[in-house]
Amino acid sequence: MTDNKPTDYAAIIRAANQTIPEPPEWLSAGKYVYSPEYGVGEVMALLGRRLIVKFVEEVKPTQFGDWEQALALGSIKASNANLVSSATFLEENNAAFTTIGEQIQQIPQVVFQSVAQELIASIRAIDIKNANQGIIHPLPGDLPPALRLALQNNGITQIYSHQLEALTKLRTGFDLSITTPTASGKTLCYNLAILESCIKQPQTTALYIFPLKALALDQMRKLQSLVKAMPNTRLKLALMTGDTPANERQRFFIPNPPNILAVSPDLLHYYLYNVRRRDDGEGWRQFLRQLRYCVIDESHTYTGAFGAHFANLMRRLRLAVDAVGGNSQRLQLICSSATIGNPEDMALRFSGRTHQPQRLHLIEDSGAPYKGRTLLSLAPNNAANVEATKIVISWLQHNLSGIVFCNSRAAVKGLLG
Repeated sequence: MTDNKPTDYAAIIRAANQTIPEPPEWLSAGKYVYSPEYGVGEVMALLGRRLIVKFVEEVKPTQFGDWEQALALGSIKASNANLVSSATFLEENNAAFTTIGEQIQQIPQVVFQSVAQELIASIRAIDIKNANQGIIHPLPGDLPPALRLALQNNGITQIYSHQLEALTKLRTGFDLSITTPTASGKTLCYNLAILESCIKQPQTTALYIFPLKALALDQMRKLQSLVKAMPNTRLKLALMTGDTPANERQRFFIPNPPNILAVSPDLLHYYLYNVRRRDDGEGWRQFLRQLRYCVIDESHTYTGAFGAHFANLMRRLRLAVDAVGGNSQRLQLICSSATIGNPEDMALRFSGRTHQPQRLHLIEDSGAPYKGRTLLSLAPNNAANVEATKIVISWLQHNLSGIVFCNSRAAVKGLLG
């Protein structure tokens, strides 16, 4: 196929007359250069403005479209020696390398020190959190005897400092936002106060909102084991999911509503329409009238448009509580999440109390024992699979196990291949 357009000789002449500045001598073929992104590399060719470099840590040569621009942006720098690895370059030319090496020596486990040493050329930061024994307290003596016995029967004879803090704040009417790490005992933070209230005031009700059915089943199973271990108590628990038949849902509210009801956001949205129903809505109205606590577990899932809808759902819940004769101002909101960046802002928006920030208490310091963690931050690399393969091989050589997360199935196949 031919192009019938006339040849633009003027453009050809202009291109030929363009003067390309003389590149520095260290950009000649065979010279070594350094890139903050790719490490140390050898110049393969300089074709006009195009620079081609084979970096030690890269599988394929890297091309820079304009070497002048690369120099101006700091993407390419001169190296004063013939180096064979980026590790050697960093050791001689980067002051941060010494700091990284010193931090590696502070890693508690020797085997992890060895792994980090092999990755030192790519490491940009190290975060070491040492293990601790936690802060433990005996069970509060003013807990109801039935609750104390149930806890002991479930192997709980002590509580962590953040659990005691949560109990104290909930007793005094605060809203809570709990952001302690995973497996730190966030559930017991609010279960203690809620079960205590239900025992002392049997008409108290609490609403637990879970984003996933599997999570709701697990949490309610644990709560049920506590309730069953309580002597002479008649606390009523209920879990409603989309799989729960309608007639079974109605029985949950007969003759009295459950003390603790677990639902999903979708089911709560559906049930708020039943507030005005005359036939079988009285049990639901009674539940809302007596509602004291609202627990939002895994609150970090409510983001974006879903989060906006959920905030409106919480507003409808407060309106429904007031409409049936309850008091939404008395309602205490509890948000729980281990991975959230704005816990206070989100909790205030869900509670509708942005004008009362003093009513919210944030718990972010965990008193649970911690086994320690070392986080290595590596420089970004275009050949992610190659870097991941090196890390996995290093693990295997040191008899370690690990998990590699990939963003696609193709990436997993490439890593395995």
